[in-house]
Formats: sequence, C-alpha cells, structure tokens
Amino acid sequence: MTASNATNAQLAVKYVKRTLTIGANNRWGDVWRSGGASLTCVAGEKVAEIVLSRVLGEMDALKKIRTIATMAERRKCGNCGEQACVAFVYSYDRGVRPIELMQFANGDHGYVVIGRTEDALAANAQTANGYVADAWLGKWYPFAMLDEVWPGKHPALIYRAA
Repeated sequence: MTASNATNAQLAVKYVKRTLTIGANNRWGDVWRSGGASLTCVAGEKVAEIVLSRVLGEMDALKKIRTIATMAERRKCGNCGEQACVAFVYSYDRGVRPIELMQFANGDHGYVVIGRTEDALAANAQTANGYVADAWLGKWYPFAMLDEVWPGKHPALIYRAA
C-alpha cells in the first residue's frame, strides 16, 4: 500500500462512518441521530454474535473478524468492537499491512492500528510507531498519542496481519 499510515487510518474511519450509518448504542449522539434505532440495532447484533459463536464454536480469528464486520455492515450499526472489525477488514482488503485489531486489556474498547512495525511490537506500546484508526471516536491519530487519548489504558493485540 503506497498511502501513508495516517491516510490509511483516515480512510478506514471515514469508511466506517459512511457504512455504519445507524451508529453505536453507547454513543449518545448516535442514539439521538438514529432516533433510538441504534439501541435495538446493536442489541440485535450482540445477540447474533453470541449465537454465531456458540453455533460455530472456535473459528479462525480472521474469519471471525470478517463475520462480525459483515454483520455490522448489513445492519449498519455497531459499537467500538464491530466498528474496529469493519475498519480492519476494509483496510486489510485494500492491502494495508501491517495492520492490527486491538482492544484495551480490560476489553472495553476496540480499535485498529496501522503500520506498527515488528520492532515497535517489542517496544513500549505508547511510544511505538503506527497510526490508530478509532472509528468509534471518529478519529485517527499517531499510536504514540494513545495514552493521551485514552489515559491509563493498556493495549492488547487481538489479531495482526503483517
């Protein structure tokens, strides 16, 4: 991919916002804008994810990410985890590498990191290179700013494609 990490992160966030037009059920602006539709939409999506995981059991991580992204795109809604999956698949399918699906260690927020090198993985995450695509926030920013944007949170890798 020839575009910069910042450009790829921006494209991913904008794609998610264009695609998941109903939004999240845990962002008041989305609930208001959707006339409450995001409340039932995301709740239905969460139930579908639980059923899907029980029916299919353990599946390949990339396949699970794709399945969650497809469900979110079809329903046009999702919270941070679903939005991160949509951003990840969009970028992955465009050939963006390296790319990571991340969450905080306590699992309370999902996002994508674009362009973090192997060397950066071994380094302190807060000073590592790469760009965050945080669709739920509607922002993209250098990975080094993660602690500034989300103070006290600890990043955890879910899936990486180099």
